[in-house]
Amino acid sequence: MRTIADKTAEVMLEGGTAISAAAAGVGVGDEVTIVVRPEHAEVVAASAPGGAVTNDTLENVVYFGTDTHFHVRLADGSVFVTRQQNKPKLSSELAIGSEVSIAVAADAARILRAGA
Repeated sequence: MRTIADKTAEVMLEGGTAISAAAAGVGVGDEVTIVVRPEHAEVVAASAPGGAVTNDTLENVVYFGTDTHFHVRLADGSVFVTRQQNKPKLSSELAIGSEVSIAVAADAARILRAGA
């Protein structure tokens, strides 16, 4: 945990990117686990402005009719899957292997638990 202001914590991810989450029950310096629901994150081109919290690689795109799942390989080697409602041209704008960012709204991240 880097900072806490106005009940919001700035958390540094393992890959070096900061993300904001509600700060209930945590303090500066605490190790925490944060969660973001797949439908509350959006894959955007790495060059897209606003809200982007990572610069990673689009590994797979899986079409499910009304939704598309985007599998993104993060800098730490883990995979983050987002679920986005289908829009015209959405998956064609994001090619497998391209650099992408995961955009997370300021109120979308939650602290699951705080560690010692």
